[in-house]
Amino acid sequence: MIEPESLLTAVPWLAMGGFGALAIWLRAQPRGAGKPRIRIMPWDRALYLRQGRPGQLRSYRVQAEAERRAEVLLREVIGESCFAGLVRRGYLEVSSPTFPSRVYLVPERQGPVTVCENGRPVMRLCVQTVERVPDYDAVIMHKLMIDGNEREYLRIANRV
Repeated sequence: MIEPESLLTAVPWLAMGGFGALAIWLRAQPRGAGKPRIRIMPWDRALYLRQGRPGQLRSYRVQAEAERRAEVLLREVIGESCFAGLVRRGYLEVSSPTFPSRVYLVPERQGPVTVCENGRPVMRLCVQTVERVPDYDAVIMHKLMIDGNEREYLRIANRV
């Protein structure tokens, strides 16, 4: 049961977003051991995003559009034949501009980069972005960093 004094805190919620916001407020009320329970239902997503809450959810449409744009950009950067090889093998081979016998195997999905010398893996490197980016943008990031300044790439990468 909701106490009458806690109902007064619901008035600003009603002013901000109507009954949808009230539903979110009601779900956030303490239950049982006094812990707040926040549960975002699918029909509350748009309201939650509109209010700009911290850690806001990204809609599927926004993520899908970002993935599509990243794929188009990657195709432009590496070319169609290399892109087909990336999809077929699951990794992109990036030749080292500094060490002639070294090849970096950048995975299609975000993860550690395998460094091979003379065809044998010698180490795995991890470089991550601060915010989530589409997988193909991460592939572009690795390729451009290796091609542009390999020594700096090796300096910031963590060995795994």
